[in-house]
Amino acid sequence: MRYEGLILDVDGVIVPSLHFWYRANSLAGTLDLIHGVYLPQYFDGKVDYRFLNSTAVRLLKENKVALGDIRKIVEEAPIRPGVETFVDTFRKRHSDKIALLSAGMDVLVDDVKRRLKINYSLCNILEMENGDYTGNVTYFVDDRELNKGLGARKLCEEMGVDPKNVLAVVDGLEDVPLCDVVGTVIAVNPQHKTLEEKAGVTLKNVEDLSDLLKYI
Repeated sequence: MRYEGLILDVDGVIVPSLHFWYRANSLAGTLDLIHGVYLPQYFDGKVDYRFLNSTAVRLLKENKVALGDIRKIVEEAPIRPGVETFVDTFRKRHSDKIALLSAGMDVLVDDVKRRLKINYSLCNILEMENGDYTGNVTYFVDDRELNKGLGARKLCEEMGVDPKNVLAVVDGLEDVPLCDVVGTVIAVNPQHKTLEEKAGVTLKNVEDLSDLLKYI
């Protein structure tokens, strides 16, 4: 099959192991609260994504994690091995219509977009005022009315491609609505069984994204 476009998640797919949030929450001293309490509640459906994300960002601000510290975490964020190879191969074999779709923050997504020379993205915005972040978030992607299914449709329209001829590589619970929109979904190290059930292909214990080359 020849794909018209590619949509990639960022946290967990391009940047492994939720690097940004682990580092940021560790600086804030809130790692146990966010990853030990609220993240399991999110997976169990007890809180929604906006609550989880907004609480994490608010606590960064309340615990005086500086904007410079956030930017340093972003600059040091590792790209998963094989990502560049996978993206470059997709460009050569299929199309340069490649987009990042993330429920994470623009500070990380924009940096990854620059590093991989990707032209399209949709994510949430860390609100800024007077040169510093406010602790609030402007949402464009969540798990409710701005879910990733709608986000995928928006990106496909922007790229000028048929969603049914698009490949997506994702890993999170919030990616489930996308599975009903794009033609092919590969779940890489899926965080939740619901995504495993919805994705066309499920791959576990993936460390190098070039392992996916056989699917393109």
